Amino acid sequence: MAEEILAQSRETHERRQAQRLAVEREIDDDWAAGWELFDAIIYAAQQSGGMLINRCSEANDDYGDVRDALSRIHSAGTLILQEIHAVLRAGLWGASGARWRALHELGISAAVIVLGGPETARRYIDHGFVVQTRRLSRFYANQQYGPVDEVELKQREVEASELAEQHTLPTLAAASLTPMAGQPTLCRSPKMARRFSVLILSDLSE
Repeated sequence: MAEEILAQSRETHERRQAQRLAVEREIDDDWAAGWELFDAIIYAAQQSGGMLINRCSEANDDYGDVRDALSRIHSAGTLILQEIHAVLRAGLWGASGARWRALHELGISAAVIVLGGPETARRYIDHGFVVQTRRLSRFYANQQYGPVDEVELKQREVEASELAEQHTLPTLAAASLTPMAGQPTLCRSPKMARRFSVLILSDLSE
């Protein structure tokens, strides 16, 4: 029975593969001009990202964290554009919509950082470090190995704990971004950004 299921699975896979390729060819033909423009946008984003990193390394002022945070957002946004490109060509419209929302959230994060200045940028960078460290710790706890060794992971955990404690204290930048009750914490900052996205974009448009 298992052999029969595997044989049917192979036949089904080959049929689906042929259907998928036919759909991709049809999408390529119908939207050729759009794909050309999309490819140009991705290429421009990749090239400008390299220039941004070079300029960041040359500058020396109080806005280093802002440039660092924005360059990270630019890099993530460029990757998301490529993901959108891939799923659209595969005909997965729903998946592309989800990635567009992620791209929108990055835009809001960038706006918050620009308005908040160096302090907000540092909170954003530190938040990323803490989140990544926690993910590494969970993976290591489950698998007993990971992309970093145990010694480095322990060092990261200590630093992440200190950063999380540091950012539970109220800061002027976070307080100025939201009237929410209670003291802003490291993990709540991204939620603040999403909650006030419309307000921030309205300010920028004016």
